[in-house]
Amino acid sequence: MNSRVKIYYHETCPTSVELLNKLKNLGLLSSIELINVSEHPFFALSDGIVSVPAIFIEGKLLDFGPINIDEVVGNIKSYLETGKIVLEHVKGFNVEDAVKRLRRIVYDNLFLACNVYIRGDLTWLLDSPRITQLLNLDDKGKENLLKHLKSEQQRYLKEMEEKLLKVLRYNLLLELRLLFGEQKINDSVKKLSIEYIMHWLIARSSVARISLVNPSKVNLREKAEKLLQFMKNG
Repeated sequence: MNSRVKIYYHETCPTSVELLNKLKNLGLLSSIELINVSEHPFFALSDGIVSVPAIFIEGKLLDFGPINIDEVVGNIKSYLETGKIVLEHVKGFNVEDAVKRLRRIVYDNLFLACNVYIRGDLTWLLDSPRITQLLNLDDKGKENLLKHLKSEQQRYLKEMEEKLLKVLRYNLLLELRLLFGEQKINDSVKKLSIEYIMHWLIARSSVARISLVNPSKVNLREKAEKLLQFMKNG
């Protein structure tokens, strides 16, 4: 196995499944190291990965989260056959493009979406070296984006709120279906309480105490009430 190409995946992630199927159809899967993050979570966490699929070539991050599958497959195929890759998604830094891509990363990941929704903040995302890599940020670019977010993020958060609520609703409904089955989903939603939603938001936005938010500092009840109403309206 050529462990110079490594993919973190999860079997419930549609993008992961599609990516692996395309690589399998091309006969490339046997040349790639596959890491199931449900079985090996610390491998992903130690590599700074919070979203799958995540693709590394020679230890360098190619892409993760909301990937362009055809581009990723093309780069992996090119690398395995010629030793070369073409990073088409990496372009010169532009603050609006960076914010657009940052938002896509957040929408694709429940952990990130929960935290952005609860905290009402985007700047903490730039603490992740993997995210700044994908945004093609050097130190100056990171500084410029951070400054921009601090001045404009309330506008961005207002624009993002409905999409964040949709992401949270989708994932909570998915978990209720897994727990109680499709036939009981409506009854499960009717029985949801503010306290249940508050606990779910806290649990899904943290790993033990890592990222655990003090509810009294973020007005969690108000945010839970908004999400519960959004679910029942939907």
